[in-house]
Amino acid sequence: MAVTAIDGTSATSTIEIREAGSTWTTLPAMISGWGYWVYNAPNQNNGFAFPLSFRLTSVNGEVVTIDSAFSSFTGVEQTVDSATQYAANSAPVAATDAPVVAPIAPTDAPVAATDAHVAATDAPVAVATAVPVTPSTCSSKAKIMVPLYVYPGAAWDAVAAGASSVGTVAIINPNSGPASSPDSSYVSYMQKLSDAGVEMVGYVYTGWGTRAMSAVKADIDTYATQYPHLKGIFLDEGAATADMVPYYQTLHDYILSMPGWTHNIVNPGVAPDSGYLAASTQIVSYENYGTSLASADIPSYATCSNKEQFVAIVHTVNAGSSMDVIIDAVLNKDYFGYIYVTDGLGGCCTYNTLTTYYASMVAYIASKQ
Repeated sequence: MAVTAIDGTSATSTIEIREAGSTWTTLPAMISGWGYWVYNAPNQNNGFAFPLSFRLTSVNGEVVTIDSAFSSFTGVEQTVDSATQYAANSAPVAATDAPVVAPIAPTDAPVAATDAHVAATDAPVAVATAVPVTPSTCSSKAKIMVPLYVYPGAAWDAVAAGASSVGTVAIINPNSGPASSPDSSYVSYMQKLSDAGVEMVGYVYTGWGTRAMSAVKADIDTYATQYPHLKGIFLDEGAATADMVPYYQTLHDYILSMPGWTHNIVNPGVAPDSGYLAASTQIVSYENYGTSLASADIPSYATCSNKEQFVAIVHTVNAGSSMDVIIDAVLNKDYFGYIYVTDGLGGCCTYNTLTTYYASMVAYIASKQ
């Protein structure tokens, strides 16, 4: 069982559990400081001794007790609302949307927790909490950068349709890089995306700077000679450390030497050393679960003036209010110039399909600008 506390007025420091008439047991934090706790029933063969009760203590020493929270489990995910928040004598802070609970892999860091609502499950869970959006002080509008790692067809049609509402860059990936030459579907659909105003870039992996420069350049050359309408390259598995800046600077210069190419996008997935600002046109400085977004670092070198150089790709986000909350949170950080949110699950195949709510995502981003 994993336990997460969500949506309130104060951070939770400890959670205790009591099975049936036993004594209180403190749950160990899976990752200290992240508000995420794990509990294993003492008798793994027989499971829990119901009822289960919880006691939560805030960082300020306030305590909320939820007696007999569960008399049984009826599904994969169970949720209980204590109906009581910390600092009960003061007005609670209103959230802008309903809390969302979504499953994640146990090795991923969940978002910090902040109240006496408890979710108990037989698989780890984390939450995305609503973040109110303040008016942006940046004049540039956010655009979409979509990993279009699917064969041309309906998904490409959806991307083309959305480009009239929100500026779009699409990353094409025929074969974990380029195929030797595009087939007729790629030729016709690349023309369709180009006509719709979508800027396309080709996927090339770099092995975090360990892949041979000659192999990377060979992929770049194939895209340049065989794939019309491209505007640059997306360098995946990007390094983030200062010592690898020369490697990516060399590729940056090589990519932008191609006629008509204007994009050299590096994807470390985190905020890298500031030297990458000169070694790329865009940096994917966040690629992670929606549940980890609240803790994402904003590098000191990221400002309104260079907003268009930063990309947030957020996965494992449910449709509806969860998608809205995540988009609001990204826009509220006010330094991401590009965004993509998907219900694709984190793992090997996150981008093998287009997010099921692509049109809704486009409409929501457009409505916020």
